[in-house]
Amino acid sequence: MFNVILISHGPLSKAILESAELICGKQEHVQTLGLYVEDSVEEFRHKVAETIHASCEQGDTLVVTDIMSGSPFNATCAAMEFEDFQHITGMNLAMVITVLLDRVDTPIEEVCNTAVMCAPDSIKYVNKMLEEDVEDSEGDEFLL
Repeated sequence: MFNVILISHGPLSKAILESAELICGKQEHVQTLGLYVEDSVEEFRHKVAETIHASCEQGDTLVVTDIMSGSPFNATCAAMEFEDFQHITGMNLAMVITVLLDRVDTPIEEVCNTAVMCAPDSIKYVNKMLEEDVEDSEGDEFLL
């Protein structure tokens, strides 16, 4: 099992972890960090680097950030210069659940690939999806 760090703007990472634990159960070796309005970006960057360093000393580490090019993403990328860890961005609940369930017995690189592949499958424009279902079923007899 590898370590996971979820990093976001505000409380998103903590909320996603709490929601994932409703589905996956209580998780060990998972940390969350959030950047808040009152935080100094430089201090946050230092905290991210320290947290990643400590996690990497304990074993393989995956960092998941909320959005590409945001401050949490940039702070994590800066840490990549000094630490060896995996980093994926675009955090959502489906992705985090996949990571938490698969990390027990699957290599970290494979978990990263699976998590990235599941993210687009978890995002649907429901109105369009329903319209397509109606179009596909036109002319079909409705059976009970």
